[in-house]
Amino acid sequence: MAARKKARARRADDPLAQVRRAIRRIEKEGAALVRRARRDAARYVSGDRDRALAALMAQARKLRADLEKRVRKNRHDVEKRAEQAIARVEKRLAAGLEATAKKLMLASRADVARLQRRVAELERRVGSAEAAAVPRAPLESQSA
Repeated sequence: MAARKKARARRADDPLAQVRRAIRRIEKEGAALVRRARRDAARYVSGDRDRALAALMAQARKLRADLEKRVRKNRHDVEKRAEQAIARVEKRLAAGLEATAKKLMLASRADVARLQRRVAELERRVGSAEAAAVPRAPLESQSA
């Protein structure tokens, strides 16, 4: 055992051994610092990434709300314009059909209804005129 102590003592006194020990200690401390720096960087990047993601999500929510608002506004405008366009088309079609019916000399519903009322009135008059024109025989001749 005494030999070991002497060898250790010699190594402790050896300047090269001291440098080696210092280098090993520096390597260990350096490795520990690198691990710590990686951990800290990961936390920082992770936190930064989380903040960036949260900001991006907030922007997406705002964009969605803005788009929904625009859609509601534009939908109302589009529906109003569509109704106006449909009304114009219906008006033009009605005018065109009326002109075509006149050219073809077709009667409209109003014309047909008016004629039906007139025919009914004439039938009523004819019926009342026939009733007035039929001679009534005395009751005696009918019983014989």
